[in-house]
Amino acid sequence: MLERITTAACAVLLLSACTASATDSQAPTEAEYRAAWQAGADCLVSKGFDARVDWSELSNDYAMEIQNTQGRDAELDEAYNECYAEHMDEIVNAYQETKRVSGSEREAVMRELMECLGDLGVTGLDAGTNDSRVFVKAIWEQLSDTPEEIEAMACMERYRGVWPKGDANNP
Repeated sequence: MLERITTAACAVLLLSACTASATDSQAPTEAEYRAAWQAGADCLVSKGFDARVDWSELSNDYAMEIQNTQGRDAELDEAYNECYAEHMDEIVNAYQETKRVSGSEREAVMRELMECLGDLGVTGLDAGTNDSRVFVKAIWEQLSDTPEEIEAMACMERYRGVWPKGDANNP
């Protein structure tokens, strides 16, 4: 009897381990990523904000446009944080993880980021930097309150996969 229970317990543990690894190894699809963004926007709508999801050519990613916010900044922050945690956090982070690059691929993508920023007038950056805050600081110091600042931040978003996990621009 004890042998059957032990065998059954081992079978359940083995099956659980296989299921967990299959689930853990599957990255969200583009459709799931888009659906998470849409669920976040729908959540904000349910909280009284006019929110919609668009594809942003600047960042080459989805962006949420939120209106109806005048005088409601604190309320919006709270609502957005709740909606993000409930509908977006897990899928968006898992999807972004699939975009993270390393090694020679990181070097190539970092060159693209530096070219993108350089075309907008940002200078003095080091491709070996592993902290996006250094780049953001340079953007703010060199392009503050210009149209190029928005485009430079879009470059940062488009190439966010160059930053290591845990970086301020790539949690």
